[in-house]
Amino acid sequence: MNKRGGLVLRGSLLNALLLFSNIAVSLYMMPFVIHALGDRWYGMWTLVATFMGYYGYLDFGLSVATQRFIAGAIGKQDHEEVSRLLTTALGIFTMLAAITLVVTLVVVWSAPYFFTDGGEIWTFRVVVTVLGLSVAINFPVAAFNGLLTGNLRYDVATYIELGKLAFRTGLILYFIGAGYSIIALALIVLCVDVGGNVLKLGVMRRMFSQVGIRRQYFTRERLPELFNYGAKTFINQLANLLQLKMDAPIIAAFINLSAVTLFNVGGQLVYYFRNLIINLTGVMVPVFAQFHATQNKKAIRHTYFFTSKLCAAISLLVGGAVMVFGKDFINLWMGPAYVQAYTVLLILMIPTILYVSQQPAMAVIYGLGEMGILAKVSILVALVNIAMCISLAGPLGMVGVALGIGIPMVFFSMFLVAFTVRLVQATVTDYLREVMGVFLVGGIMQYVSWYIVASLHIANYGDLIVSFLAIYPVQIAAILFLTFSTSEIQQIKETGLHALGFGGKA
Repeated sequence: MNKRGGLVLRGSLLNALLLFSNIAVSLYMMPFVIHALGDRWYGMWTLVATFMGYYGYLDFGLSVATQRFIAGAIGKQDHEEVSRLLTTALGIFTMLAAITLVVTLVVVWSAPYFFTDGGEIWTFRVVVTVLGLSVAINFPVAAFNGLLTGNLRYDVATYIELGKLAFRTGLILYFIGAGYSIIALALIVLCVDVGGNVLKLGVMRRMFSQVGIRRQYFTRERLPELFNYGAKTFINQLANLLQLKMDAPIIAAFINLSAVTLFNVGGQLVYYFRNLIINLTGVMVPVFAQFHATQNKKAIRHTYFFTSKLCAAISLLVGGAVMVFGKDFINLWMGPAYVQAYTVLLILMIPTILYVSQQPAMAVIYGLGEMGILAKVSILVALVNIAMCISLAGPLGMVGVALGIGIPMVFFSMFLVAFTVRLVQATVTDYLREVMGVFLVGGIMQYVSWYIVASLHIANYGDLIVSFLAIYPVQIAAILFLTFSTSEIQQIKETGLHALGFGGKA
C-alpha cells in the first residue's frame, strides 16, 4: 500500500477508534454525572450543551470549504497558495469568533425565559459564558485543520482528540465525584480545549514550517469561493440542526428540565446508532462521484441498489439489537427510574432505522451534485419537525416530542427513495424489489428476538452479552442467506477480504 493509502486507512481506523471511545466514555459517564449532579442540574447541562452544539453552525460551512481549497493547493504543492488560503480563513474565523461571543451574550440574557430561580439563572449564565468562550477560541484553530486534512494527517488530529478525551474524563471523574457543580464541568471543558488547541498548533508549526501567516497573504479574491462553497454545505447542516437538535430546548420550554434528562437517556442511544451507521457508510460519496464523472450510469444504479440492500441489513441488525435489548440495557446502565426512556427510544429508533438505511441515497445525491433540492426539502422537513414537536409536547409530553421528530423523518426517508431512484434512472418498484425482502425478514427476526428476550431475566451485563451472542450471529446468517444472492454474498466476502488486506490487489 502506498503512503497516501496508508495515511487514509490509518486515519479511518483511528476515527473509528475515536468514535467508539467517545461512545464508551459517554455511556459510562452519563449515569455518573446524572447521579452526581441530579436530574435538574444535568438537564441544565444538556440544555447548555445543546446551545453550544448550535454554535458549531456559525461557521456557515466555511470549515469544510477551507479544508477543501487548502487540500487542492497542497495537491498542487503550492505552499504560497496554502499560506494565502490559511491567512484568509484565519481572518474569517477570527470574525466568527467575535460573532460567537455576541451570540453568547444573547443566550446569557435569555436565561429568565428558561428559569425562574435566581440561583439557576446565575449558574446558567456562568456556564454559557465559559463554554461560549471555549467555542470562540476553537474557531480560529478551525482554519488550521485544513493543513492536517489536506496532508491526510487525520491521525495527528485523532491522537490529540483521544488525549483530550482521556484527560477530560479523568478531570470530570475527580472533580464532579468530589461534589463540584456544573460550573466546574464547564471550566474543565474550557481548559482541555485550550490545552488541546495549543498542542495542535505547536505540532502543526513543526510539521508545516513552510506555511506562513502574513497580513499580505490575506486576499479578498478567495472570499467568494470560500463563501459560495460553504453556503451549500451550511444549508444542509442547518436543516440537520433543525431536525435533530431542537428536542432539548423544546422539552425545557414546554415540559421541564428533568424531562430533558429522561428524554436524553433514550435519545442518546438512538444518536449513537445513527452516528455509527453514518460513519460506516459515509465513504460512498467519492465512489458515486467517480462513476458520475465517467458517465457510468449502470455502475451508479447497481452500486446504489447493492449498498442500499446492505445498509438496510446493517441498520436493521444494529438498530434492532438496540430495540431488543434497550430496556434491559437502560435498567442496568441508568437504573429502574429511567426505564421510561425506553418508550422514547422505541419511537425514535424505528424512523431512524428507515432514515439511516437511506445513506446510500445521500451518497448518490452528493456524488451527483444534486444537493440543492435536498437542502430545500430538508429545511421544509425540519420546520415541520419543530412545529410538530411544539404542538405535541403539551398534550403528549416526551412521547409527543419523539413523534414530532420521528414522523417527519419517515416522510423524508420516502422522499430520499423517490428522488434517488429518479437520479439512477430506476423506479420505486425497482428499489422495493431489491430491499423489501431485507426489511421483511429483518423485521420478523427482530420481533421474534424481542419476544424471546422479554421472557428472559437479564440481571447483569454478562446475561445481556450472552443473550446477544446467542441471537444475533443467527440473525446475520439468516439475513445473508435468505435475502442476498450467491453473487452478492461473494461480493461481500471479496470486499471484506480486500479491506483486511487478504484480497490481493484491489
